[in-house]
Amino acid sequence: MRGTGNWSCRPYHPALYDGSDIYICRIAPGADRIEAEWLYEYGGEHDPVLRLRKRGGTGFTEIPVAGTSHMITGLEPDTDYEFMLTDGEHFSRLRLARTGEPVGVVINYLHPDDDAYGFSGHTLGSPSLLKLPSGALLAGMDLYSNGYPQNLELIFRSDDGGESWHYVSELMPCFWGKLFYHRGALYIIGCSTEYGDLLIGRSDDEGVTWKAPTPIFRGSCNSFFPGFANCPTPVVYANGRIWKGIDYGCRRAYDAKDPVPHAPAVISAPEDADLLDPAVWTLSHPAVYNPDWEGTSKGTSQGCLESNAVIAPDGSLYIIPRYHTNGCTPEYGRLLIYKADLSDPEKEISFLRAVDFNGNTSKFEIIRDEVSGYYIAVVNGLDERNRGYLFSRDLVMLYRSRDLVNWEFCANLIDLVGRKGEGSQNPSLVPDGDDLLMTMRTAINDPIGPMFANYATFHRIKNIRKLMGVTE
Repeated sequence: MRGTGNWSCRPYHPALYDGSDIYICRIAPGADRIEAEWLYEYGGEHDPVLRLRKRGGTGFTEIPVAGTSHMITGLEPDTDYEFMLTDGEHFSRLRLARTGEPVGVVINYLHPDDDAYGFSGHTLGSPSLLKLPSGALLAGMDLYSNGYPQNLELIFRSDDGGESWHYVSELMPCFWGKLFYHRGALYIIGCSTEYGDLLIGRSDDEGVTWKAPTPIFRGSCNSFFPGFANCPTPVVYANGRIWKGIDYGCRRAYDAKDPVPHAPAVISAPEDADLLDPAVWTLSHPAVYNPDWEGTSKGTSQGCLESNAVIAPDGSLYIIPRYHTNGCTPEYGRLLIYKADLSDPEKEISFLRAVDFNGNTSKFEIIRDEVSGYYIAVVNGLDERNRGYLFSRDLVMLYRSRDLVNWEFCANLIDLVGRKGEGSQNPSLVPDGDDLLMTMRTAINDPIGPMFANYATFHRIKNIRKLMGVTE
């Protein structure tokens, strides 16, 4: 193994880990089919053969394949299969997939028992969606599991508006990555791991290769001690600077008598600066949660995280995070709005007000529709069917607002209510003409549970303004 100055790999192979010779880089199951994509670099007289069997079976069916992808059809629904590729000399890992009707378009899939990425995690998380100036779509996701390293990011591409996807590259280390495009180049801001160093990297070929990232701020790299949490929420521009919401804290209390709530903050840099120079970046002081603020839920809260940076109607910069209200009164339906100081980027963001909001306990995303002037929020909300579980992820709702204070329900976008153990969550949004594009982490078809996604899915919400009930 030789050293490298790059961040990206195709694929990443840890030392002393069974990476095999042929890399199956993407899996996308359907109701009675499984699509597989792979990297094959050996050439020779024959293409690889795909070997397939029901999980736990004794003999493989051999399927001749050509190129770097194949759709296996005619399979039994709701059934686990295992498969691999070989040319007789080189082999892939044995991979798992379960057939089942998908939700939306499958970007990528990982069976809960598939250990292909066990060095990072076993479930897909942190979806990030971007439309490039070329018209191509990029989708990022990480690999996570409680107690695992959580440090690998996968990137996929669509050249047909999200109808089909293929593998691009992967980044190591990267967790909670947010893709964005700035002045002719592709960037990603992420963490080295959960609560790790905050990193930024750049690609000049639309995500295929990435040079080594720049650490902007150092974290703890441990979920028991405070560090940075970079949810893939929007990047916005104001006052000649680029801004993004960030959080500081830890997922678990390292001292049960003195927990460390998550505290929202904002990072920023001049628009015309070299974003790979850490000296151009500033961090506002994190705003520690105060239960005495007017309108907050009463009780012990773990604070606010997964912060959205949003340009308000008056041009000011709001920071709107997810609000932990479990165990408080009320337990649900409240949202805190903070305000950043555009003239002093290092100044602590200030609490502005609390508002009513259906969807505060799960990650949501807020963007502005420049055509109608409305703000769009996609949330995991509650209605009369699923109110029994505060952290329900089975209903994805669309809301609108003129002022970021008063929110109106528009429509249910994904409805999994009644499907036990399933959920779809963590939206990443991109406007696209009359449509809204969205990626989700989705747990369906026998997942570990609603929060442990085995799918990354893409959704095109057509005629979004009509769905919102607004006219241009």
